[in-house]
Amino acid sequence: MPSDRKDGTVDGLNPAVVRQIDENLKLMYRKHLEDALPDKLKTLVDQLRAQARRD
Repeated sequence: MPSDRKDGTVDGLNPAVVRQIDENLKLMYRKHLEDALPDKLKTLVDQLRAQARRD
């Protein structure tokens, strides 16, 4: 999210709201990228996530 000031805040918006919007955009972008992956890569990503949860 573009910021108006050096500290990363946007004038007129609560910093917590800006962070939430930023997180939502990241999640949407990640979901969009995952939807574009071929099935074999999706399977690999799922396996890596499962392994990371076990570790």
